[in-house]
Amino acid sequence: MNILTKWMIKKTISFLKESSPEKLVKIGDNKLIPMFRDMAGSVPAYKKLLGKKGVKTSQIKNIEDFKRLVPIIDKEIFRRYEITELCRGGNLERMKQASVSSGFSGEFSYSLTSNRELRDLSLFCDALLNYSFDITKRKTFLISSLGMGVRVYTGLPLAETSVRADVVLALVKK
Repeated sequence: MNILTKWMIKKTISFLKESSPEKLVKIGDNKLIPMFRDMAGSVPAYKKLLGKKGVKTSQIKNIEDFKRLVPIIDKEIFRRYEITELCRGGNLERMKQASVSSGFSGEFSYSLTSNRELRDLSLFCDALLNYSFDITKRKTFLISSLGMGVRVYTGLPLAETSVRADVVLALVKK
């Protein structure tokens, strides 16, 4: 793990420790409306969905408007659209990774992730791991035994074993 990553992890943990839950909610609230407008204008499926529901971005001025007017999206809505319509700009140019679920509910689902999202997810996961296990000061090999489709994004060396206890034990013994 390089020095810049360690510094960013330390800053993230410090910020979270110093911030009240109310402050964190307020930060999220302040980012919500601009993010909503950006997605409504750049993701073709979202633009179509909002149009069908009669929602105009100009109507959404605060959190209350958002909660009252913006439709809740579920996996059924996602299945109606082509994959490119679900992406910003209607294309897959920013996609770095597709993660697929196991289909336990009867139908599989997937998520698409950009380089920036992977970097941010990795930093956040590493910050949480450092908070709990002090990974910036110890040589760490992470074994993830989460189910298929559930990913841990990390800068650490990683083995994804899914739910195979025998594989986990074999790795630990080595």
